[in-house]
Amino acid sequence: MIPVFFSLQRVFIACLVLLLVAVLTSTPALAEPDAAAHYLAGLPVPEDSAYQSLTDEYWQAYKQAFNTAWEALDHDRFQPMREWQKEVLASKIDPSLPLFYPFGGPDMVHALMLYPHGREYLLFGLEPPGSLELDPDAPAQQRHELLNAVRWALRDIYQRGYFITGRMSSDLTRTELDGVLPLLLVFIARSGYEVLAIEDVELVPEGRIEIMTTKNAPKTDQTGDPGQEDGLTQAGCPDIPGVRVRFRANAYDGESEKPDGESEKSDRSPEKQVTYLQLDVSDNGLGNCTALEDYIEGIGPTNTFVKSASYLMHYATFSGIRALTLAVSDSIFQDDTGIPYRELDQADWDIILFGRYTNPIRDFSGVYQSDLNQAYLAKTHPIDTLPFSMGYHWWTSEQNHLLARRRATP
Repeated sequence: MIPVFFSLQRVFIACLVLLLVAVLTSTPALAEPDAAAHYLAGLPVPEDSAYQSLTDEYWQAYKQAFNTAWEALDHDRFQPMREWQKEVLASKIDPSLPLFYPFGGPDMVHALMLYPHGREYLLFGLEPPGSLELDPDAPAQQRHELLNAVRWALRDIYQRGYFITGRMSSDLTRTELDGVLPLLLVFIARSGYEVLAIEDVELVPEGRIEIMTTKNAPKTDQTGDPGQEDGLTQAGCPDIPGVRVRFRANAYDGESEKPDGESEKSDRSPEKQVTYLQLDVSDNGLGNCTALEDYIEGIGPTNTFVKSASYLMHYATFSGIRALTLAVSDSIFQDDTGIPYRELDQADWDIILFGRYTNPIRDFSGVYQSDLNQAYLAKTHPIDTLPFSMGYHWWTSEQNHLLARRRATP
């Protein structure tokens, strides 16, 4: 019996050590992710939360300013967008498919407005995933600087409906705001969802997502199997850093918009997740590595959404991501900055046009599409209106989008 006793004792001690490590390495934001998201979004914080004590006069002013700005944004853009999604878009696609949002960065809010029925969302950009060092015991000035940084980083979403790459590079590399995570949380909370968990992840060269148990701990994939070592593989392909947020329909407090089509929060509410990856998808950036391709093909087919994408998929240097997007998509809703019209083979795609074609803005004058303009003029495809603005021509009503739906194979 003595060997058995000591064996059990060792197991108990090992479990205790692991528990202590988990406690010491966890952060308040990870322990209360929904409360942290509400705090950042200027939404009511639960009375029993550690963040309740942080709702000082500064935060109250932040909340009031946030509410004012968001209410205007919701009235002018999101309400028409939700109505259009419900009346038009949802009936023309399979709304339950995963959403692939190339070049979306942290813009989860438009993804949720247009695709509220998806269970999985994949976004990527050049900005780091970041962290959320929102410690209730931290000095008030540190928290206030984080709130200021969040509000400043959202300025272009309010006015233009998209992030400007150059500004994001500066906004999301600050000491107080070191990546996209806080913005993802704000958008999820403000869209009426409860944040369930925040996970540091990596996309490994084999094309699977591995979840990091802590910042420096060994990885496990979603089946719990040990992951491989950090760094480069023998093929020279790196692990791709990212962050994943799991969430579900909220118990609504009257200040957040209830997601269309979602039931009140219950044990049966479907869990959703967004995965953001820090990734250069140029041909040079992807090289011979197929992790992104393998992962997307594993979750596809997808609905794909592209807007304000700097016309990158028009260039030969982004041929790989263009081909991948065409291969995995069941539908593509995009403005003219996405895949060139000439690449949408009409034998494969059924197309609906929205708005009216207009010249690209001055920064992108070399990507005018005469064939797309002719398609509008000749009414080659059905043309409908779009009751909202969210692209490079944000200050006008001259928007052009198209919905391409893959034709069924004979």
